[in-house]
Amino acid sequence: MDYRSHWTEKLFVEHGEVVKREMERQLRKTDGEVSALLRIFSWEGVPSGGRVLDLCCGIGRHSLLLADQGYQIVGVDLSPTLIGRARELAKARGINGRVEFFEGDMRCVSEVLSGYAGDFNVVVNMNTSFGYYGEKEDEEVLRQLWDLSATEGVFILDVGNRDGIIRHFLSRDIKR
Repeated sequence: MDYRSHWTEKLFVEHGEVVKREMERQLRKTDGEVSALLRIFSWEGVPSGGRVLDLCCGIGRHSLLLADQGYQIVGVDLSPTLIGRARELAKARGINGRVEFFEGDMRCVSEVLSGYAGDFNVVVNMNTSFGYYGEKEDEEVLRQLWDLSATEGVFILDVGNRDGIIRHFLSRDIKR
């Protein structure tokens, strides 16, 4: 599939360094987010050491901390820059054996992870990185995630609050 004309390619691939810097700034809030994920895992009976797909993983903020907790992590992201940084961080933490990172588009995640059908106890998609492409594409991504998930798999989707975004809408936001 050729998706090179979509805005996500421009932002995450062509300008991956800018996104990487912003994601590194967000590292400080990752502990709280992972604590929330672990509570959900507990409520849903996710086995310790289970396999987790971190879809649109960025620099691996969540992947790394979940691997520290003993989960087997597979992270997928569109950006070679972000995946490269995730691999560096995993190596620096000494957790290469518990985490793998793949460069790939979420719209063809089953191709990217062709050997993983039915393997994931949990699929995590954090930070409103779903819904960029349209309903047809979203449905296809969900179908692929269903096929990648174990029978009792859990899907955690973190999205922004539409009403809150509208209420506090910024036509422009600049971060330095």
